[in-house]
Parts: sequence; structure tokens; C-alpha cells
Amino acid sequence: MSMKQDMKVYYETFPDALYRCDFCTRTFRTIKGLRTHAVRMHAVEMDAAREAYQVFAAAHGFPEDCWNVVATDYKEE
Repeated sequence: MSMKQDMKVYYETFPDALYRCDFCTRTFRTIKGLRTHAVRMHAVEMDAAREAYQVFAAAHGFPEDCWNVVATDYKEE
């Protein structure tokens, strides 16, 4: 069995090991892959979610310094 086939069996056996995109039905094996996909394909949705969070944070008294934190502000590990 090749490594690729072995990985396919693993992810079919343990589907919770996959990371799912909140904006579409794609799944990824790594956080890095999910992050790259989200930044490239769902920037508009991420901006809308950020704005909704800002409204929520303002209504609940969260500090303003956490309002503008976005995933792209951090370097990939």
C-alpha cells in the first residue's frame, strides 16, 4: 500500500482528523492548508465575519484591541 493510499484510509477511518472550512464543504488535512484556502478563497466572508464580531464585541464590552485581529496578521508556523 502506498503512502497516499494509507493516508486516504486513515482520513476515511478518522474523519474528525480533517479540518473543515466554515464557508464551503472542503476539508483539509492541516491547519495551514485550511488557512491558506480561507485567505485566498473566502476573504469577503472573513471580512463580514470580522465586522459581525466587532458589533458583538462592542455590545458586550470587549476591549477594542481584539477587534481588528485577523489570521493574516500572524506568520504561518
